[in-house]
Amino acid sequence: MKPEEKVLATRYAEGIYLYSKSERKVQECLQWLDDILHLLADYPEVRKIILNPNIALNEKMNFLERLTEDKIPPYLLIFLRLLVRRNRFLLLPAIAEVCHRLDEQDRGFVRVEGRVPMPLSEEQKREIIHVLEQRLQKKIIWQEKIDKRVIGGIAVLIGDRIIDDSLRNHLEQLKKSLSVKLAEAKGGR
Repeated sequence: MKPEEKVLATRYAEGIYLYSKSERKVQECLQWLDDILHLLADYPEVRKIILNPNIALNEKMNFLERLTEDKIPPYLLIFLRLLVRRNRFLLLPAIAEVCHRLDEQDRGFVRVEGRVPMPLSEEQKREIIHVLEQRLQKKIIWQEKIDKRVIGGIAVLIGDRIIDDSLRNHLEQLKKSLSVKLAEAKGGR
């Protein structure tokens, strides 16, 4: 996804999330967004119709209304119409993902990705999660990713921050340090 599409998806997500929060319908909204995404995955022809540039906008709107048949809450139908009208329907998966992240944040959770060279034991996971929860003062949603580029140790991604305690990173830091000292030694002659 292009950076500008991420920005747009975030804006739409914040809008629908804040509205659903103000109406005390966050969980309903999240469930419906997930249900719609499942429908689109199960019936790709629905997505093709909505995204087809050769189908008139009013036909797409009528199709959307017939498809939902008063099952979907009115505020979500209005939101889906807005996405279709503005040719932003492709952003729906990213919008749903951002909505889930906003909900996690509101409930005091933070999503953390641990990149490791091999699977961690349950005890190692518990220990890492405990340390992170103490430091961040938030509940951790742990996602482990096996990354063969991580040579020993761990690289932890928290939002847009990276804590790299991998052997590879230590070796790179050592290389830089030695390069600087070598350059200083050559310059001192």
